[in-house]
Amino acid sequence: MSATSTARTQVPTQASESHSSCATAAVSLTAREVTVLTLLAEGMTAQAISRRLGIRVATVSKHQENLYRKLGTRDRLNTVLLARDLGLLPQFHPRVRL
Repeated sequence: MSATSTARTQVPTQASESHSSCATAAVSLTAREVTVLTLLAEGMTAQAISRRLGIRVATVSKHQENLYRKLGTRDRLNTVLLARDLGLLPQFHPRVRL
């Protein structure tokens, strides 16, 4: 393997109702996709993520598209919620501010 190879995270998922013939499917995310997913879960915009990671907004958008495709979702909210259900993200525990 080369030094530039990417790490992947595989998580078994339940097939969607429209694909009930498959019992499970594996989701394979790159380390960068997991990073973008985590920042999406924090509510950051694509522009803010691009600044934080030092990449172009178009690159962030491509990572989002890949996440949507791999998780079978169509928007940011459902992607984050599904990722949490699958254990790709920690469960949300709101902080109480005084």
